[in-house]
Amino acid sequence: MVYGEDIAILAGDGLFAEAFHLLVARQQASPAVLLAVVAEIARATGLRGMVGGQYIDVTAVPDGGDDLRVLHALKTGRLIEASVVVGALLCGARNAARLARYRAFAAEIGLLFQIVDDMLDVEGSPETMGKSAGKDEALAKLTYVSKYGMAQTRALAAESHVRATARLQELGGDTRSLAAVADYIYRRER
Repeated sequence: MVYGEDIAILAGDGLFAEAFHLLVARQQASPAVLLAVVAEIARATGLRGMVGGQYIDVTAVPDGGDDLRVLHALKTGRLIEASVVVGALLCGARNAARLARYRAFAAEIGLLFQIVDDMLDVEGSPETMGKSAGKDEALAKLTYVSKYGMAQTRALAAESHVRATARLQELGGDTRSLAAVADYIYRRER
């Protein structure tokens, strides 16, 4: 870190506050929609989301596949879920059942993202990724690759991509943009 951990933490806190400020000051939506959006983001980043997942990651070693899935669902998945749900809310989705379908799709691409990320940590090139590979293994972290091996992890990624596509079909309408996101996550090299 260029400026130290304390400055990095302050920068993160400042950017997080600024994000909320920009949302409430500049987003044009009804107060009820803005409140729903703020609640979604707060939930995704707090104890039931990224912070909770990160806490598990730094304080405990998951025991197995279910723990690994919960860790990633909180740490990465909730942020991806919030991104999809916030977009749906701002575009007029209000029906709880429809929002649940968006959540199901987002949860699946969150899982897909993490599976692919674990594969890239083993096989990715530092030049393409912009970071060094092998960090998870060096830290003895439980990953999909360390638990299942690369071949099975590839199969899990393919299955997750199929499930994400199926979730989109349940939404109906024009989901090409969301399909492109799922495809990008599945094929990404960084």
